[in-house]
Amino acid sequence: MIELSASGLQDWRQCERLWALSRYYKYEGPPSIWTAIGKTVHKTIELVGQDERPLESVFKEQFKLFTKGVPSNGLPISRLKSGLLCSMGHIDWIEFKKGREPEHEVYFSKILGDIKFRGFVDCMTKDKTIFEWKSTSKKDLPVEEHIQQGTIYKEMAGSNRVFLVYFTWRNGQIRSYELSFDGSYIPEIERVAQEIAAAIKKGTFQITGKCKDCWERKECQSREW
Repeated sequence: MIELSASGLQDWRQCERLWALSRYYKYEGPPSIWTAIGKTVHKTIELVGQDERPLESVFKEQFKLFTKGVPSNGLPISRLKSGLLCSMGHIDWIEFKKGREPEHEVYFSKILGDIKFRGFVDCMTKDKTIFEWKSTSKKDLPVEEHIQQGTIYKEMAGSNRVFLVYFTWRNGQIRSYELSFDGSYIPEIERVAQEIAAAIKKGTFQITGKCKDCWERKECQSREW
């Protein structure tokens, strides 16, 4: 049985070998500052209301916890931290949670023939509304891969509405987009799963993307394929 996720689908579209590194050979790679930031945002939102301290105190504690020992890769960490905190402060989180009873990091799994599609939603409220929290410095929003991810989650998790909520750390603003696509990604998921199964059967994964744009190119080039 082939296991797929929204991010795995995106990796395969970008390059077969990128998917194979992390999904087939289980290569984890060095710690990522963006992963650490994402975990900080998610955990802070989850704790607000449970922890009696103000948002700033909770955020700073989680930021220190998740970014400890993680290379900054040239990012201005102090500016990033203050920008994220400012953008997150645009939402009254206590009010947001009142009556909504949000669940955080909701895992789901769906069997589609020979495919097991897995993923987790950042936040789902009791009325089946999904909120995906995103931190980014990009200007053109929403990001295409996030639209795909949110649309897949809407279908797989049986959601009524999906919002992509961006915390833009460069200017401390918040931007929210409701997804309106009502089509189905299942045919695309099935097509990709067939391609993956064929590659595994042959025992070969091809370069199908642009190596210069790949963040795993050093690891990929060092391996004997």
